[in-house]
Amino acid sequence: MSNTEPVPRQCPFCGSPSINTHEGLSFHAWLAQCAECGASSGEIRRQTTGAGTNDDWDRQAALDAIAAWNMRALDSDIDITWTPSADRLDIGGFYDSFVGIPPISMTLGQFFEKLGITEKHISKAMRNHGLQRC
Repeated sequence: MSNTEPVPRQCPFCGSPSINTHEGLSFHAWLAQCAECGASSGEIRRQTTGAGTNDDWDRQAALDAIAAWNMRALDSDIDITWTPSADRLDIGGFYDSFVGIPPISMTLGQFFEKLGITEKHISKAMRNHGLQRC
C-alpha cells in the first residue's frame, strides 16, 4: 500500500485487526467488515460510469469503505461518512435497520443547502481554522 491508502483500524467492538472489504447488499455498494464479529461500515456507493475500469472503481470503493470504517463516529449512534471520490455524504446510524429510519445520502452541496450553510459561512470557518481555499 502507498502512504495515501487507508489502513483499517482494529474493530472497536471486539478488538480484531482483521477487517475485510467486499461488495455490499445494495446495488454497486462496498463496505468494510470485521472478520470476527461482523461489525461493518456503512455501504459506500461505487462509481459506475466515467473514466476508469470496473477494477479501478472496485479498488476505489474498497479504499473508500476502509476510510469510512476508520472515520465512523465511535461515541455516537450517528454514522457520517464522506466519500470524496463520489462527492457523497452518507448519514445513518447503528440502529437504523431496527427502527426503520432510512439513512440519507446527498452531495456535500445538498448538505450545506439543507443546513443553510453558505459560501460566506464556509469561508469564515476556514479562516477561523487557518485553512486556505482551493
